[in-house]
Amino acid sequence: MEKNLKILLQSEEELEEMEEFEEEIEEVPEEMPEEEMPLEEEMEEPEEFEEPEEDWFEEEEEEI
Repeated sequence: MEKNLKILLQSEEELEEMEEFEEEIEEVPEEMPEEEMPLEEEMEEPEEFEEPEEDWFEEEEEEI
């Protein structure tokens, strides 16, 4: 009987800990805090895309 009570008490404590942990998880904001967000200055600008020259296409047409 004592063993059962100890097990029951231990299980209850574990359950309470799990519930507290779940509550903490729910409290975490989904958005990143401002401190962690990269600043616009730090963000790399993408390199401009250069269109490929169309010479190679014209050369192939000449060969055919």
